[in-house]
Amino acid sequence: MRLLGTYAIAIGLSAFLIFAVQPLMTKLMLPYLGGGAAVWNTAVMFFQGMLLLGYVYAHVGHHWLGARGQVWVHMLLVTLAVASLPLGLHATGVFTPQNAPISWSLVVLGASVGLPFFVLSANASLLQFWFAHSGHEMAENPYPLYAVSNAASLIALLSFPFVIEPFFGLQELQQYWSQSFVAFALLLVAVSLSVLWRMKQYPVARQEVAWSASWTQRIHWLGLAAIPSSLMLGITTYITTDLAAVPLFWVIPLALYLLSYVLAFAGLPWLYRLGQWLFMPLLLVNVLALLYFQSVNYVALVLQIISFFVIALVCHGRLAETSPKAEKLTEFYLWLAVGGFVGGVFNALLAPVLFNDVYEYLAMLWVACWLYPFYRDNRDYNFSNRDWLYGVCAGLALFAVAKAFPTITQPYQQTVNALFEVIRINPMFVCLAATLMFCMWKVRHSRPRSAAVLLIAILAMMYVKNDRPTLIKERNFFGVSKVHFDARQQSFSYLHGTTLHGQQSVIPEQRLLLTTYYPPVLEIKNSLQDNARKAPMAIAGLGVGTLACAADQGQQVDFFEINPHALQIARDKGVFTYLRDCPGKAQVIMGDARLEIEKRAENYYGLMVLDAYNSDSLPMHLLTQEATRIYMNKMTRNGVLAFHISNRHMDLAPIIGDIAESLGFTAYVKAFAPEGPGATSAQYVVVARNYDAVRALVQQHEGWKRVKPDNRRVWTDDFSNILQALNFFR
Repeated sequence: MRLLGTYAIAIGLSAFLIFAVQPLMTKLMLPYLGGGAAVWNTAVMFFQGMLLLGYVYAHVGHHWLGARGQVWVHMLLVTLAVASLPLGLHATGVFTPQNAPISWSLVVLGASVGLPFFVLSANASLLQFWFAHSGHEMAENPYPLYAVSNAASLIALLSFPFVIEPFFGLQELQQYWSQSFVAFALLLVAVSLSVLWRMKQYPVARQEVAWSASWTQRIHWLGLAAIPSSLMLGITTYITTDLAAVPLFWVIPLALYLLSYVLAFAGLPWLYRLGQWLFMPLLLVNVLALLYFQSVNYVALVLQIISFFVIALVCHGRLAETSPKAEKLTEFYLWLAVGGFVGGVFNALLAPVLFNDVYEYLAMLWVACWLYPFYRDNRDYNFSNRDWLYGVCAGLALFAVAKAFPTITQPYQQTVNALFEVIRINPMFVCLAATLMFCMWKVRHSRPRSAAVLLIAILAMMYVKNDRPTLIKERNFFGVSKVHFDARQQSFSYLHGTTLHGQQSVIPEQRLLLTTYYPPVLEIKNSLQDNARKAPMAIAGLGVGTLACAADQGQQVDFFEINPHALQIARDKGVFTYLRDCPGKAQVIMGDARLEIEKRAENYYGLMVLDAYNSDSLPMHLLTQEATRIYMNKMTRNGVLAFHISNRHMDLAPIIGDIAESLGFTAYVKAFAPEGPGATSAQYVVVARNYDAVRALVQQHEGWKRVKPDNRRVWTDDFSNILQALNFFR
């Protein structure tokens, strides 16, 4: 048992390090990529690719190197990995975060953590193979070590947002991870020497590469691994697009993904059968929730997470049922890694090219539905030619329906919208959903692919509801940008994800009015002292350029924007005209707002509006003590920072209050009710060096209150804790 315990510790430690470094490295990259939701998908794809390379090395290394040769090579690799420490972010000049964010991310991750992660990724599979040939009494069944690996991974993921991140800074975490890797390396060397000694007693002959499974079975394994991987990234994008790209929202779906692996390989067949029974009803509930709820809320979030977990449990349970004997485990793990990597590539690379909206999550739900017989049939993996043809035709039909609906439904748009409004408020909708669930449950026992047809119809309904009328829709690394025309308000609206980023009326006398969240900026600006009011303005976040109309004639207004699609929509699409027609002299500076503001001259701006926190993916690096100090250094003596913090999910005022107090500044907050055409409710926090800079604002306008700090740990570049800001935890 001592030998088994040593292997378990080595495998568990390597798994812990694998899943602790993923959110750590991704968080380190966020400031360079604008804090976007796609950063995590790209990072996961990289780590899945490295995991695949590690499994390939573990599977074929024995054939190339022999048993003893592979042990020596592995010790050499871990030594080189230790030499590449300490852990850090090594930037590159080959690509830039703005022009090639995906390429930049992959190169930086490879240079920063590639070799250590490769060694760790090969470790679990390799040690299980060595244990299977160790002569130990339990050597014929090394799969409990796989459960140890997944359990350690799960502990690492859950520890990061709830235990590690709230108490340790990024520099400390990099140092502790590096030290832990050195400890792992020493343990691995000890295990390797033990393996070499045991090989003298239990010689392992050089073997041919064990490609024993049929191609249909390999594809079966690949598909069952790819579906949960893609759904995991899809639901992460669904969450972080509206909330924040932070480890808490990264690790919850990934932790459930790993938990499904743990439970599936824990020998609990009743749980797998329960998942099969719940699979189709929950799939339908999932899609109906996406149809009913137009943005992230806690009810929709819980429904999505539960259905995702059940789908992952069923897929992984099927993998456990079809797992081979111990001597073939490296090939089995290899195809699981291929499937996970395929799912990551689909979400991170292919989906942004194939789709102009976040449809990959819905598409994978449809694939999961269509492949349902895979999860039920324990004897045969084969599809008939007709089945494959059916699937291809159904997929093409879904694509054609999505493309055709904007044209088909245009003449009936008002009727369609009215119908959906009735559905949303009618209690009979609940009865309809229950009836459809029952029908789906019946269908799955006879003609499962008929369920896919029903799902296509529901997805088509979602497309009609969400997209009408859409004039512009574009997608890139930074998200989905849409422009709508509202016939009732006679205005164009720009949405990034589900968040409104600007609106402009087509009525001539209202054309250049400040709309949506921005009328309060006039109250702030007009209350400034003369030298600050007449100085240039800085706006972090372009939107549609609305705040160019808050400036006086010829006054300099510098907009800072990282998303090139936002600039194209605000300036080049012929829809919004603020940048062209407003009295302010607008200049748009592309790049991360904090990095670009730092390049400006000191004592230059009189008013700086930080418009990056309004219920979209929260860029944490723009809201730290160091960032605030940079902003204030660029302000005139009586200049004011105005943080626009309207947010559906977070209360950022106490966070800003803590930062201001730590720097010796003063902060006031006010919630504004909508006033005037196109205005919406908004909340602003103003920060100034002293009370004199905001005296006129506070005394002449009601509602401004001194921000009460939480007196918690101040957010810095090295430390931030999203739990402090979420309304759910306050």
